[in-house]
Amino acid sequence: MAYTPATSNTKSRGWNEQLRSLYDFELVPQFLPQWYKKYGKGFGFFDFLQIAGNVVSLKGNSIRAFEDAADIRPVRINASGIAQNGAGAAITFRLHADEYETTTNKTYLRIGDTLIIPALYSLSSERPTEYRVTAVGATSGNDCTATPLTLNGRLVAGGVPASAYLMVGATRHARGTGQPSGRAMGGYYRDFVTGVSKESFLVEGGQEALETYRSKTKDGGTGLFSTALLKTEFALNNQLNNALFLSSENTNSLVEATEESVSNAVRSTKGIWNWADELAQELNWSVKFTIGDLETVQELQRSQGCVDTDSVFVMGNKLARGIENMGLEFIKDNSSTDLKALDDVGFGMKSFSKLGIKFHMRELVGFSNPQTFGVDADYFGNAGLIFPMSEVTVKSDQFIGGEDGKIVLPNIALGYLNNGKENRTRIIDIVAGVNGMGYPATNQYDNVKGYMLTEYSVIANQVNQWVRVLKTGTY
Repeated sequence: MAYTPATSNTKSRGWNEQLRSLYDFELVPQFLPQWYKKYGKGFGFFDFLQIAGNVVSLKGNSIRAFEDAADIRPVRINASGIAQNGAGAAITFRLHADEYETTTNKTYLRIGDTLIIPALYSLSSERPTEYRVTAVGATSGNDCTATPLTLNGRLVAGGVPASAYLMVGATRHARGTGQPSGRAMGGYYRDFVTGVSKESFLVEGGQEALETYRSKTKDGGTGLFSTALLKTEFALNNQLNNALFLSSENTNSLVEATEESVSNAVRSTKGIWNWADELAQELNWSVKFTIGDLETVQELQRSQGCVDTDSVFVMGNKLARGIENMGLEFIKDNSSTDLKALDDVGFGMKSFSKLGIKFHMRELVGFSNPQTFGVDADYFGNAGLIFPMSEVTVKSDQFIGGEDGKIVLPNIALGYLNNGKENRTRIIDIVAGVNGMGYPATNQYDNVKGYMLTEYSVIANQVNQWVRVLKTGTY
C-alpha cells in the first residue's frame, strides 16, 4: 500500500511580506467559522520519553557509561565445524576469530574445560555429550582438541555445523594435578554524544498587526507572532522525535563554521533504532506475525541474561494490526469468549502474556506518518522494538543527581546538557530590530526573529536485551 503525503507548503523562509502575498487569503475580508489543521501530530519517541519521565540532565557533551560483562559464556567454533573419526576418538577444531582478543590472543576456553555437544549432534544419544578439552589453539589459526568422557561418545555423520556456539561445562582434572589458568573479565563502556538541533522564525514589522481569520476562530490564537512561535517549537519537537529514533553520529568529520570562522564539529547523537541495529537481538518474521514469534522473544531475551517479566512492545501500524488480528484468532480458536462482546466494548489489544512475559503493546503513530517515517511505510509499518521494563544502574560522573558516580536510569532515556549556569534543554531567544512589539531593538531592521536551540543525547542501556522486529522483504 502506497501512502500519499498530506499537502504541505513549508519552506525555508521567514514570516514576511512575501509570505503574506503568497497566502493573502488569510487576511480578513470575511469570516470563516472554523480553522482546522490539515494534518495532526503523530506520537513518537520524543513524546514517549517525555511522558514517561525518562529525562535526565547531563554535564558533559560526551557521556561514558560502564556496564559489567557476563561472567560465563559459550564459545564459538569457526566455519569448518567439527567432525569425528570414531567412537571415543578425539576431535580437532578451531575457534572463531572473535574468540580471541585482538592484541593478546587471550581466549575463554581452557585446558580441562568440557565442551557440551548438543544431543542433536551426538550419535545414538538422547542427551548432550561432554568432551574434555586437552589443547587450546594459541590463535584462531591453531587447532584445539577435546576427547569425549564416555567411551562411546561420538558425533553424528555431519558433525557440529559451522560457526556453532557450544556450552562450556565444568572442568575435569585428576588428583594431584595442577590448577587451570585463571579467568579475568573487564567491563564495557558506551559513549553517548550530544547532538544540537535548531529552529528559527522571522516576523516582519506590520505583520502581527494585520487581522487574520485565525484570530477570529475558536482557539485560533492572538496573532502571527504567537503562531510562528508555536509552530517553530513544534518543528523543533519534530526534529527531536526524528533524531532520537533515527540519527547517526558524526563519524565523517563534518564541520560547520562559527561566527569567528572556526570549524567546529557538527554534533549528532546516535538514535534508538541505530543502537538497536548495532547491538539488539533480531527477530525476523514473514507473511504473518504469529504466536511462535513471541516465543522466540523469550529465547532471545534469555540468551542475554534478561529475566524481566514485563516488556514494552512498540511497533508500526501494520505490525500492530497483524498482532491484534493474531490475538483475535487465538481467542476464537482457543476460547469460548463471545467475540461480539469484545467488539461492543471496542476491543483493542493493549497487553498480552506469553511464556511468562507480559508484553505491553504500544503503536507508534509516527511510524505510519507519511510526512516522515511513513515514507518507508512497509519497513517501519511492519517494524517494532521490544524493551524489557527494567532500570539500569549506570556508573558515570556526567549525570546530574548521581550518587557516588552512579545513577539508576530506565534502559532508554533522553539527556539534556544542563549544568552550572547554562541550561541547553530548550533555549528560546528573541532578537529584535526596530519593532512595535515592545522588544528592545538590537539592530536597525523592521523585524523580530526567534531562535531556538536544544542539546540532547539518547542514552541507551543494555541494548543487547532489546529485540528488534523486522519483516523480511522490507529491507
